[in-house]
Amino acid sequence: MAFATQARYHYPTLLGKGSVSIALVGALLAVAAPAAAEGDSANANDVSFWCVTFLGGVLSPQGPMADTHKAALLTGARVSWTHKSGFGIVVHGEYSPLPRRLGALAPLETYETHFGVATIGPRFVLGRGFARLWASGGGGVSYEHTTRKYRDDMGRPVEETNDDVAPVVVAATGLELHFMKSGGVLVAGTYTKTYKRAVPRKYVALVGGLVFIFK
Repeated sequence: MAFATQARYHYPTLLGKGSVSIALVGALLAVAAPAAAEGDSANANDVSFWCVTFLGGVLSPQGPMADTHKAALLTGARVSWTHKSGFGIVVHGEYSPLPRRLGALAPLETYETHFGVATIGPRFVLGRGFARLWASGGGGVSYEHTTRKYRDDMGRPVEETNDDVAPVVVAATGLELHFMKSGGVLVAGTYTKTYKRAVPRKYVALVGGLVFIFK
């Protein structure tokens, strides 16, 4: 009887110790699981990646260009590769019709312009989460095709075309907001200037667009 009583006395005690042990193990697992998941997420973000961006916005001519050209729509695209350190390289292209200001001879004299830029250069990205700030620069070439239509002294229609290729530099900075793992949206500002022209093409632009990430 004494043995049975002693056994009944110790049984709840052992059960209580076991419950405490199980509770401690559960608590440790609950703390470790989020930390492991966070570590896996950080490792997943700490990789090199490709980025494709489609842009659209408006440009504002600067300097002498502002005397001959009006604000214009701008469209473009960027393809970049970024190392896990944040440094990378970007290829940039953009197009604008570059409308001219109406002169004294309008509408007897009209212009039609197609202007494009292609550059390549370094890029740096700060941040790997929801908000990412980046800056880039580059050099390349610009191409401008202009068609001028007017009437000569005899009233006959005349059409002249001109093609111009010039070196160009571009600097840009922007903010990306990644709503999804595969990308998001961005807003950016750019500065563009051509060289070796009688009237350089110099303008600033404000653009927005979509970002797509490939890892």
